[in-house]
Amino acid sequence: MLPSLDDHLGSWSGTWKTFLEPDTLFDGSSVAATITQDGNACVVTYEGSIGDDDVTGRLRWIPGGGVIEWVDSWHTAGEDTRLEGSPPSYQYGDDDPWTWDIENTTTPDSIIITHHNQGPGIPRYVGVVMELRR
Repeated sequence: MLPSLDDHLGSWSGTWKTFLEPDTLFDGSSVAATITQDGNACVVTYEGSIGDDDVTGRLRWIPGGGVIEWVDSWHTAGEDTRLEGSPPSYQYGDDDPWTWDIENTTTPDSIIITHHNQGPGIPRYVGVVMELRR
């Protein structure tokens, strides 16, 4: 079950770290996010950059059902992606599928959203860490 973001509505800022390979930082940059309510879901809308590319995205966090609807201009090329399960995940790549999952941890004044990647012969590793503070 996903932790709720209901107590974390509003504007946030922080850092975004991207790892294309296990334990190898590809890029670190600033990120700004806004969390709003949409029915029973919380929507995290964010803007940042990876390398020289501007990145925008949206995570629609549905806590009761273990579902995240995600779109990101860099990671999903702007296509809506649905992650399900515990942790919410999806597979991509037909011949040698990879798995991508998303988790979060919260304190009253911080949110850490962690994306993991796992591929053929490559154990699960941190792909993105978004650390947000008020």
